[in-house]
Amino acid sequence: MIEELWSDADAERIPRFLAPLERGQIVRPLIVIEGGGPAQIAETEALLDSWAKRLAPRLVPGDAAKNAHELATFLGNELGFRGDEDDYYSVSNVLLSKVLKRRRGLPILLAVIWMEVGARAGVPVAGIGMPGHFIARVGGPNGVYVDPFTGGRRLSVDECRQIVERLSDSNVTWSDDFLAQSTPDQILERVLQNLFGGYSRVGDTAGQYRTATFLSALRPDSAERLFQRAQSAEATGAFELARSLYNEVLERFPEASEAEQAGEALMKDNEEPTVN
Repeated sequence: MIEELWSDADAERIPRFLAPLERGQIVRPLIVIEGGGPAQIAETEALLDSWAKRLAPRLVPGDAAKNAHELATFLGNELGFRGDEDDYYSVSNVLLSKVLKRRRGLPILLAVIWMEVGARAGVPVAGIGMPGHFIARVGGPNGVYVDPFTGGRRLSVDECRQIVERLSDSNVTWSDDFLAQSTPDQILERVLQNLFGGYSRVGDTAGQYRTATFLSALRPDSAERLFQRAQSAEATGAFELARSLYNEVLERFPEASEAEQAGEALMKDNEEPTVN
């Protein structure tokens, strides 16, 4: 069970996931997450390079509005990248290779494609992780906000606020901090959270465990992520592994709320079965 759940080959993916991230790279970790190797990484980067080469002649250095328009025309209209409104929560919408092939995906994966093609073409594109929706900013700190999910519609700050209020049913109070640039590790954490949710919806407990393992590796000092991994192991039926991980939560994070939950999980596991 455990060997199938997480093999030695899987374990070797963790350093291949983390090393590129330390250099600020996103594409390579995303391919590693879905089990791809060097050949798939090279193929993906070559595709992004080819698109950037086609786009570059249309761009004007320093003209954020013009460049945002050209990115939207190329990626949104010509290549057809848009959000998947029909099956929004599908796992396919969170896997980079699937999104590149289908040209449909979640906002964050579409924004990553904008970021990668833009950077390769010489235009800075930042990912902006607002609550509930991920957008992009073209042209640096004073650039133009766009929504890759809609093909690249330009957004004002007020429209960004309206999106957050609508998606949260006005339960989230707007802050300009929501428009801060997301770092590569923040982007990957959000992608993995979405992937975990996708696997949860279809009852793929092995997929949940694999995703939780990457999350725990990304946030090694997080009691929450380690506890999530332990719960995922238990859900697959890998009880010995789950006990080991719950004990690790207790040992490493004794003051965290997750430690209390881990202790409760271990006590429940040790209870004698009721005899009728």
